[in-house]
Amino acid sequence: MAYGFPNDLWTLKRMASVIRREFGVGFHPNHVWRLLRRERWSCQVPEKQAIERHDAGIEHWTRYNWPAIKKTLRTWGHLVFIDESGFMLIPTRRRTWGPQGQTPVIRYSYRHDRISALAALTVSAVRKRMGVYFAFHPGNFKAFDVAAFLRKLLRHLRRNVIVLWDGGKIHKGPEMVRLRRDYSRLQLECFPGYAPELNPVEQIWNHFKGHTANRLPRTKRDIRRSLHANARRVRRSQEKLRSFILASELPTPPWD
Repeated sequence: MAYGFPNDLWTLKRMASVIRREFGVGFHPNHVWRLLRRERWSCQVPEKQAIERHDAGIEHWTRYNWPAIKKTLRTWGHLVFIDESGFMLIPTRRRTWGPQGQTPVIRYSYRHDRISALAALTVSAVRKRMGVYFAFHPGNFKAFDVAAFLRKLLRHLRRNVIVLWDGGKIHKGPEMVRLRRDYSRLQLECFPGYAPELNPVEQIWNHFKGHTANRLPRTKRDIRRSLHANARRVRRSQEKLRSFILASELPTPPWD
């Protein structure tokens, strides 16, 4: 965009234009491609990032807040990562093989029905064991639903509990005030804003969507059945649960 193009999209033709403007050398776009390949450049899909993201705040959180949370965990019972997601009838598309010139077609229903999912990934401070708990809802989760989920979770987890989640609206308000009043052993902490890569539960959702990619669910029941099957699979493997934390961008794992 600094060169006057309407978007940040580098094409071979645009690169040739900039080279001509900057250096007075005319290259055919095909030759630009050969130069890029020689310099080990590749054509990539950009990652999306919220414009509200505050990198300095994220750096401060990872340098100071996260070590403080880990230090508190040593004297508390459990650290719990929580996040919500949604699964629709429109399937996630992933790359697949097919004959050249014959693009595979995934047929789907264009209805926007969805199942909302909530997951809590737990880490025990003493035994270093991990667990995962799920809730599925036919509509959107509200603060009341999240508070009810946490009350059930607290019946399973003994000792003190640190919950780490984003600063969404459903994680605030009177329901959470009542919850903290009823459970003095509960501590609520927030990730920095617009930094989903820090939450290991995002890796759970990526894993789920990878297993349902290019699949045609016809009803909400199909989505729910798939979600329960995925939940049973990841719940059985300590190694898989540990991999979700290691795949996140937390600077250090909580058990270090």
